Amino acid sequence: MIAFKEFNRVLKPGGRLVLTTPNYSSLKSKLSYLLNESEKYSRIMPVNEFDSIWFNRNDNENQYFGHVFLVGIAKLRLFGKLAGFKVAKIHFSELKVSNLFLLVIFYPFILITSLANYFRNVRKKPHAKATYLEMLKLNLNAKILLDGSLVVEFEKEMDMASAKKALYQIGNYEQIT
Repeated sequence: MIAFKEFNRVLKPGGRLVLTTPNYSSLKSKLSYLLNESEKYSRIMPVNEFDSIWFNRNDNENQYFGHVFLVGIAKLRLFGKLAGFKVAKIHFSELKVSNLFLLVIFYPFILITSLANYFRNVRKKPHAKATYLEMLKLNLNAKILLDGSLVVEFEKEMDMASAKKALYQIGNYEQIT
């Protein structure tokens, strides 16, 4: 969130931010997490102290956590929303053939469960329909499911204070009690 706050500070309203990260929302990544709780089930062990944390020989104080904290499109969208951004565009960078194979097998299940989840939640909270529709579209987006990288273009809608106020006005108070 610190990075998103800084992006909000330096960009003007309407300004664009393009983020790229390994695609934790791709079908292969989802399957890898299910099978082995790792980024790549057939190549990388689950997160551990030998493979996941990198040190600099000249700096004993700091370490780099590599891909320990990968996030998918849903969390990136949420971080952006909390910081006053909206998802403007998903850019496609590279088709992964393994994802294409998985799409043929799993997409019907993804479609059915996503639609059922959407309609169930819209019945519970009709005021959140627009947000749920945005999430449904992201969940079913072939660019996201097939791409090896996640390239998201955000647009700054408002400053941090306005974003906080807007979210507070639509907040979910029933879960805070």
